[in-house]
Amino acid sequence: MDRKELEGYKLRTGFNLNQQEKDYFQHLLLLFIASKTTSLVFKGGTALQKAYGLQRFSEDLDFCERVENEHRLKVFDEAAEWLESQGYRCELARAPNPFGDGASGRFLIEGVLFDGSSRSKCSVRFDLSLRKDLLMPAQALAIKPIYSDMLSYVLPIMQLEEIAAEKIRAIWQRNQVRDVYDLHFLLQKGANLEPEIVRQKMALCKEIPDWGDIRKKINQQAKSWNSLDMLTKNKPAWEEVFPFLDSRLPKGKI
Repeated sequence: MDRKELEGYKLRTGFNLNQQEKDYFQHLLLLFIASKTTSLVFKGGTALQKAYGLQRFSEDLDFCERVENEHRLKVFDEAAEWLESQGYRCELARAPNPFGDGASGRFLIEGVLFDGSSRSKCSVRFDLSLRKDLLMPAQALAIKPIYSDMLSYVLPIMQLEEIAAEKIRAIWQRNQVRDVYDLHFLLQKGANLEPEIVRQKMALCKEIPDWGDIRKKINQQAKSWNSLDMLTKNKPAWEEVFPFLDSRLPKGKI
């Protein structure tokens, strides 16, 4: 892959050049992980983008476990080594986790756009949840990268209903407009908000909201909606999004 090729793919996706480079290395890392283990389940916004057709750029590779494995982090070390064998110098920088409920880090890659400076390294973050909170069987789905030098691969991926429940939790716990965009995508795609799945996901919160509180949190993102232009060229109008979500969310207690 060179810069000219990367620019050609950018025309197809609508990403900027740095996002396109990150998308390329996300796929390379996922392809390698898929070849080494089936114990990790891919989830979150990047899983929606890679496997389900979400039309926005997503930064992180999020996983949880379906099979406990004491060597769970070895695959990330091996992925960094494999990138080196493909001609891309790569450092794996682990992040501390004082709570012991997960592991995270960054692949710092001297990639297609690397110019010798540290800031030009391609940074791909991963996050692995160890909370043992996978509630539904993962689905093995084929992912087909657009890149001519890359084959399709199959990963265990969290079901849409469970991702939707985690998006409800994310909307309550953090202030990210992308979570509302993703929830809109999920519900339009036909995912259901399964009451028991949502309740179990929300049990991790310090305070349990009701559905009216969730609506208020969603509506607070109206002022940030246009910031999504940095992540997608397919942003629906807020005047369509909120009424749709309002009509699909339950009422009363979670």
